[in-house]
Amino acid sequence: MEILQSSRREFVFKAAIGGFALLGARAAISQNPLPIIPNALPEAERLNASVKVVNNYSVLSDTLSKKTKVQPSEYEQLNRQAALAKDEVGSLKTNLQSIIEKAKSAGVWDNLDSLFAQQLQKVNADPAKKAHYLNWVKANGGARSVMEDAVGQLDTIPGQITNDVEMIRKKQVSFDFDFISPAYARIALWKCAVIAAVGIGATCAGCIACGVGAVVGMAVNC
Repeated sequence: MEILQSSRREFVFKAAIGGFALLGARAAISQNPLPIIPNALPEAERLNASVKVVNNYSVLSDTLSKKTKVQPSEYEQLNRQAALAKDEVGSLKTNLQSIIEKAKSAGVWDNLDSLFAQQLQKVNADPAKKAHYLNWVKANGGARSVMEDAVGQLDTIPGQITNDVEMIRKKQVSFDFDFISPAYARIALWKCAVIAAVGIGATCAGCIACGVGAVVGMAVNC
């Protein structure tokens, strides 16, 4: 669990999650198989909606984190989008928890690691990218551990967003700092953990298009 442990120590969330939501919505799928976790598609759809909001923040955060200086107007835009993103953290946690509980109630939780691997093969995506995603999940303890660990991390995210926004605030042209460490280096690990967890939950709930987006997001960013 080295990657997830690192992501607890230093906040890392950002939106390649956007790639997860937006690319998944457009991707072609071969079929719509029966869900592994029954009656959880509403939660999967809400997760997808939350991810889209977070994407607006994370794309801008990534851009500004790579800049030496930012304009005050850029910072104000980031601040607004950060507030919206933080508002979605509760929804992400609630819906991930609900999917976990439905998996347990349906009697599929204990076998979710292998069931997710089977469901992932039904996603119409590059086999090498699917293998990369599955290997990442396995390296971090399996589908169940990834989902539960992500739920545990979500409570820390609003504070970490605040810290990263403050760092970018100091990059405004009106400030005089010799060097500010780029936030994007710290964002990657958190981003991977959340993309993976949401992708597992949504795919097992029957949102195969969401699975396509998760495969792409993990391949690009993790």
